[in-house]
Amino acid sequence: MILILFILIHLIISVTVFVLQDMNILKIRDRIYPIVYLVPYVGFMMLLVECIMDKRNRIGQREIDLDKLEITQVRYKQIKVPQKEENVVVPLEEAMAINDSKVRRSLILDILRKNPENYVAVLEKASLSSDTELSHYATTSMMAIQSRYEKSIAELEKEKERDKDNPVVLDDYATVLKNYINSGLISGQVLRIYQNKLNKVLEELKGLCPEKIKYRFDWIDNRLDIGNTAGVKAECEELLKKWPGEERCYQSYMAYAFKISDKKLAMQILKEVKEKEVYLSRAGREWYDFWNADGKDEELYGKKA
Repeated sequence: MILILFILIHLIISVTVFVLQDMNILKIRDRIYPIVYLVPYVGFMMLLVECIMDKRNRIGQREIDLDKLEITQVRYKQIKVPQKEENVVVPLEEAMAINDSKVRRSLILDILRKNPENYVAVLEKASLSSDTELSHYATTSMMAIQSRYEKSIAELEKEKERDKDNPVVLDDYATVLKNYINSGLISGQVLRIYQNKLNKVLEELKGLCPEKIKYRFDWIDNRLDIGNTAGVKAECEELLKKWPGEERCYQSYMAYAFKISDKKLAMQILKEVKEKEVYLSRAGREWYDFWNADGKDEELYGKKA
């Protein structure tokens, strides 16, 4: 009976030590474990002595879990940046300045795959490069971007004809037109054609959604870009009556005053902003300070007589 109890206790100790070893809780020399399993009680006593000695040796030392340093762990994998991703942060202008043509082409191609619409101005410059392959990449990319814009516009025009009074369709159409105009891909007479198209659709949106102030601002901006100021003053005055606390109304009116070189109107607008104590955002305050700066009237409208 005593022998059975003796063996049972040894088995419990052995199983406990095995589990602690497997869980990496016991951190002692591996050669101790066979003794624990094969020599009852004596092995366990040696294990206890080894644990005590190991703890004393590590007093004052910072314990480092080497498992946490494994770069194969998911949380540490995220720190590693693939070589391709590093290329994305290189500005296209710098890529063009690199002497190695192979590296330069690789960098440009990598960026162009991401979102070439954001690099149209640089693509124009690259298209004039003496590097024929680089010039080809840039020209091809610009043609592809332009083709996508024109295809989208054509599709939206057809959809607009099918559903003329749908503000969602008109809004999508106006957005694509505005992006195409601002892309820098078109100029001269072609640019004017699309500006006139945008003017027409914005007038339709103004009629369908009179309370949508965004369309009114876009209409004013586009009219001023075209150089057609007819109706802009009346639109600005109506905006100020309906939304007297909206800073953008004063900014649009100021853009009109500058376009027609009306110094008196510009000073009147600034005076109204001050007297009405219009709330200005940070950008609004910068706008006000710019136009209200000493000598700004001379700079913009010519020296006083």
